[in-house]
Amino acid sequence: MGFGSPQNLLYLAALPVLVLIYLRARSRRNLEVSSLRLFEEVLRVTPRGRRFQTDRLFWLEAATLSALVLALSGAYLKHRTASAGPARLDTLVFDLGASMGAQEGGQSRLDRAKQEAFQILARAAPDDRFSVIAYALEAELRHAESADRASIKASVAALAPVAVAPRPAALRAALMRAGGPSRIDLFTDRAVPETLMRDPVLSPRLHVHLVGARAENFAIAALDPGMVNTTPGMLTVRNFSDSLHTIGLEISVPNERIKTSATIPPRSQAFIRFGPLKHGGLVHARIATPDALAADNDRYAYTEGSQGRHALVVSPSAEVRADLSRILIAVDPQLSVIAVEPEQLRAGHEPYDLGAGQRLALVVMHDCYVRGIRAGARLIIFPSREVMVHLPVRVGRIVEHAQLRVAGFGGEDRLLVLGRARMIEPGPGVETLASGAAGSGMGTPAGAASSAVPMVVLGNGEAGRFAVVAFDVRNHLLLDPDRAGALIATVNLMKRLLAPLSLRIVSTGSWVRLPSAAAVRLLRPDGTATTLRPDGQRMVHFQALLAGRYRVEKPGEQVEVMANYYDAAESDLAAYPRASALAPAGDTQSPAFSVPTGATSTQPLGGLLMAFALALFVIETGILIARAPGRGKPHDV
Repeated sequence: MGFGSPQNLLYLAALPVLVLIYLRARSRRNLEVSSLRLFEEVLRVTPRGRRFQTDRLFWLEAATLSALVLALSGAYLKHRTASAGPARLDTLVFDLGASMGAQEGGQSRLDRAKQEAFQILARAAPDDRFSVIAYALEAELRHAESADRASIKASVAALAPVAVAPRPAALRAALMRAGGPSRIDLFTDRAVPETLMRDPVLSPRLHVHLVGARAENFAIAALDPGMVNTTPGMLTVRNFSDSLHTIGLEISVPNERIKTSATIPPRSQAFIRFGPLKHGGLVHARIATPDALAADNDRYAYTEGSQGRHALVVSPSAEVRADLSRILIAVDPQLSVIAVEPEQLRAGHEPYDLGAGQRLALVVMHDCYVRGIRAGARLIIFPSREVMVHLPVRVGRIVEHAQLRVAGFGGEDRLLVLGRARMIEPGPGVETLASGAAGSGMGTPAGAASSAVPMVVLGNGEAGRFAVVAFDVRNHLLLDPDRAGALIATVNLMKRLLAPLSLRIVSTGSWVRLPSAAAVRLLRPDGTATTLRPDGQRMVHFQALLAGRYRVEKPGEQVEVMANYYDAAESDLAAYPRASALAPAGDTQSPAFSVPTGATSTQPLGGLLMAFALALFVIETGILIARAPGRGKPHDV
């Protein structure tokens, strides 16, 4: 026997009080006298009781009081029961990729997977234990092994799809994490790789539950806003259905909205021209025609509305000046690029005229640093030690064989050999956008480097926003097709420097890092909010797993982050796998693996004790009524 609230047993101290009441009441005996001598003084000795005498009323009251105290203390019986069969360990694994959010008949594929999981929980034996694992970019344990059905159901109900394509490595990690002698119920809408289905360890335990059906979907694959008042924009839209469709489109910028449509053949794409736009700013393209998946119906881009922006390229090398000028014009055709040698600026005059009160949009300095240039942003490539005086970046020695970490085939990072570089060390509040290593070896795996060193950093200094690229770009490095990773990193950096500080456009799944010395508030596209606190480098960061608009509220400013999603495999909802290609889900009631049982259960006694106390009250009331004087005798009127 056990007690839920043992401290309430202190109320049993009322039993000695009941005994004292009875002792006091029986210390003197009541005597009956004749009514004719009512007013006459009678002197008679009444003996005192010398021992405690009880009757039925005392034992009824003691039993009633004891029952009430035990009920108040939460008494229960604990016993061990033998199960009819062995208990099962079951791991529920959920795919949270973007296609699991596809709507079918008013509910998503993930909702249908949850319903199947709830049926498994309802049919399971009381002793069966479950755990919940979800995966997309990585595997994540959502609920540890437990027999608490309510807690497991709440964990499953809280799952939500994200706007990324699930990684095969994340699926394998989720299945490996299940581990132990457990059955694995996998809920997904995509074919499981044959290597996993034929795995001798996983195959006997893996039960795949295919959810979803063929569905029509349209997606925006790309958005080029064009040049304001100069060139039209271009929108790439894909039709993933098996029939011809006319798709409605809407392109909007501040103070301007364009509506158009396109008829796209089945399983093909169309290029839709619009504009040119009359205003610059954030461009939002949207598919207005209803379809199954909403995550790929919106796309964001930015175009500068102001004309006559200038960029300055400064380098002692003529070939570097030419390469950087071409890249800048390709990044933003509206830029007027000026290329000069450092000596021309250090001579005390400016070889360009921007007009009164104007400044450069961007200045790019290679292997030099010139002070006093009025610019909105600075890009320093292969920096000199003079940079340390003006920017929070330390510049060290030169290495002859620098390597840059780039994405390789199959999602594995590779280290690409570039050439000479200066070792840099970013200070607090400076974001590292790309890293690498100081060594040699073309195509070296990323894990082979002894330690990662910063190669591309971005931050804010006293003179405004700045970026530093550690490696040298001589010998047409940025135009070398075998080193395209260096060009991509440089182009992305230029786009960041030319865009407004209060706007960031990223792809879903990317990590967003912002400098901040204090906590900030993050508002996600689904309306949920959270607080982000800075790390040791005075940076706040979050992963954009949902498509749409994020708002970061910093002290004194606000930053908007627009996350774009598109993945051809996930958006193709018509590519539903055949069930015959997968192992059958099997009977959910027959455990593949089990463990010995002998469950321990508890039986609360509060209700029984209260009923017992009520019955004793009724019995005591009957006895008192029976003892009432004059009961059953006629009364004189």
